[in-house]
Amino acid sequence: MKRIQIFSTIVCIVVLSLFLCSCRGFEEQLMYNKAQRLHDDGKIKEAIVIYEKLLKMDPKDQVIPENAIVMYDLAVAYIDIGNRRKAVDLVKKLKRKRRGDLAREVEKLLHVDDIINY
Repeated sequence: MKRIQIFSTIVCIVVLSLFLCSCRGFEEQLMYNKAQRLHDDGKIKEAIVIYEKLLKMDPKDQVIPENAIVMYDLAVAYIDIGNRRKAVDLVKKLKRKRRGDLAREVEKLLHVDDIINY
């Protein structure tokens, strides 16, 4: 009987540990989802605040593995409100992160043929 209790306790600890590890980044994912909904609903300035907060929460990409996606969405939001300069700044960051694929998509939205020399 004692072995069963010990085994049950160990199983509970392992399950709890796995659950807590999977929650890392959960809050960030909820924030990102909210920002996307706001953006889709036309509340772009509110979405921008959340996108920027997400990037500040994880400046070294340790929790949010796809900060480049957040940067892309933020650049699109800036384009939507007419702030091309901030969108271009994000293109530069995306290129430094070696996410030229996302940078090119933003460039297309900016309608710029050659944005390399900025």
